[in-house]
Amino acid sequence: MLTFGTVICTYNRPHLLERCLEAWNGSSRLPDQLIVVDATANANQYSSDLIQKFPRLFASPNSQYIFAPP
Repeated sequence: MLTFGTVICTYNRPHLLERCLEAWNGSSRLPDQLIVVDATANANQYSSDLIQKFPRLFASPNSQYIFAPP
């Protein structure tokens, strides 16, 4: 089976990141690997909430949420 991954990069757009994750979560085919790279200074304040809200997306051991502060 064909596999694919998705990388989402964001900076100071937590509401748009949530909308993007909602769209992926509703799709019939989830990525085999999801990587979120967040350069928002306070990303650690809301990242765990997003991971808990979308467990299907972060279920793969290869999926990760990376903090990359500016």
